[in-house]
Amino acid sequence: MKSILAVIFCILLLVSCLKKQEFPNEPQITLKSLQIVADTAFLTLTFTDGDGNFGLRQSDTSGVFSQCVNKTNLYCQYYEFEDGNWQLIIIDACDEPNDSDVPYHYRIPFAEPSGQNKVQKGEIEVKIANWYLPSERDSVRFQIQIADQSLNRSNVVVTQTLLKPS
Repeated sequence: MKSILAVIFCILLLVSCLKKQEFPNEPQITLKSLQIVADTAFLTLTFTDGDGNFGLRQSDTSGVFSQCVNKTNLYCQYYEFEDGNWQLIIIDACDEPNDSDVPYHYRIPFAEPSGQNKVQKGEIEVKIANWYLPSERDSVRFQIQIADQSLNRSNVVVTQTLLKPS
């Protein structure tokens, strides 16, 4: 009987020592990898979101989500290296009539957190078709940021320099 009580006490002690995961309400991202295969890039990010509201549902299309910039929640800004400096190549995805053609912006779906602790922690994988734009410059990189449903923006991560195929 004493050994059973000791085992139960140890289990309760271990369970009480488990810390509840806590993250900031603003999403946080880390670049895990970026791999190039021909004209396609495969981007992998890890993320956390403390209030569990990262991702967009199919129904998230009205109100603030009807605005062009909020229709997506993963933003890759495209830069090319010219004359010793990184130059942002402006691709205005919200310009009419091309607002449905959003290059390098992606809509990551919502995944409902399970349990009482609603924090989210996971991995995002994005396939970037045609990862470079035609130009005379040969080096590119992306700056990446995500936004949650409260429109809180994450930190920005920057990819390594990528060389366009010749």
